Amino acid sequence: MKRRTVLSLAAFTPLAAILSACGGSGNNNMGGMNGMGSGNGGSGMSMPMETGPLDQQFIDMMVPHHMMAVRGEHPELKMLAASIIMSQSTEITQMQGWRKAWYGSDQTPPMDKMPMLAGMPAGDMTAMSHMMADMTAMQTANPFDRAFLTAMIPHHQSAVDAARIEQEKGQHAELKTLAGSIITDQNKEIAQMQGWLKTWYGA
Repeated sequence: MKRRTVLSLAAFTPLAAILSACGGSGNNNMGGMNGMGSGNGGSGMSMPMETGPLDQQFIDMMVPHHMMAVRGEHPELKMLAASIIMSQSTEITQMQGWRKAWYGSDQTPPMDKMPMLAGMPAGDMTAMSHMMADMTAMQTANPFDRAFLTAMIPHHQSAVDAARIEQEKGQHAELKTLAGSIITDQNKEIAQMQGWLKTWYGA
């Protein structure tokens, strides 16, 4: 699993800690997620439909989308998250570099202003708009791993759907290649997480 979602400075927390998110890029990409749930009243965030180059929108969606960390109860889930954390620092840096080279800035929006690509299924938009509330709920979820897997599967699916749009309509070959890796890796992880849900919880 060379590519996936999630990011730098993210680390496993003890079981007593909450689901956390962090910005390891130094540009406050996760500003909308620090103190997640505060200022939202526990409701979902609105997902802007931005105009502009599709490749820029894809980067602006995927960078904050990837910046998540996880705690867990099952060793398999911890190993998956550890692999995600290691593999994605390079990918985020790569996308930010492309954004600066192609669009003049490596600054991507915070999570609450992350764009959704035109053409994404309505279910993806619903899942992403409720992400903040889902993450807040996971602070007290029991069992945590079930809540995390249930929330993360549609989160992964939204990345796959966005990557397919990028492959079909994007302009830059480098980004389309990355999108192909995202599709392959996250589909594999979706199947893995679905299997864990069934094995561990009968879901």
